Amino acid sequence: AQMLDDALSDFGRALELDEHHIKARLNRGLAYVANLQLQEALKDFDHVLGQDPDHFRARLNRSNVRIMLGDLDGALEDAQTAMTKVPEDPAPWVQRAMLRRQMGDAAGSIDDYTHAIELHEEEGAAWAGRGFMLLELGNAAAAARDFARSIQLQPQRSILHYNLGTALAELE
Repeated sequence: AQMLDDALSDFGRALELDEHHIKARLNRGLAYVANLQLQEALKDFDHVLGQDPDHFRARLNRSNVRIMLGDLDGALEDAQTAMTKVPEDPAPWVQRAMLRRQMGDAAGSIDDYTHAIELHEEEGAAWAGRGFMLLELGNAAAAARDFARSIQLQPQRSILHYNLGTALAELE
């Protein structure tokens, strides 16, 4: 925690010297997230987007913070804006898929995960997310295939092995 506090202090000093230093503000926002100071993180991401409304990382990170704060509509707006700024990046598609799931739109969630996979076949989070949705909808065979692929990409994630085991057990 001391190193994180030191990082926050150094980012703050950089911003005292140059209040428009976008990288310092973005990284301070990320440090605030790691420290669970979500309102402070939100202020930094808002500030970055005030300087540069097209800043992709600030947009996605603000979406994440908004999810943590329970502002799903705001998070969805940020994810969709990020999708228009960098349409070839799978991250905002995965973000919107998670949000759609939380908002009860299973079909939309699966569509977004599928699109993220089409954009980047190595996107482990998309395979895992789609597998989870398919399992939730009762399609254990397809879920098992997606979990198996996500494990190839992220073998260290124990939850994926658990989910694959759950899908395989449902096939019996």
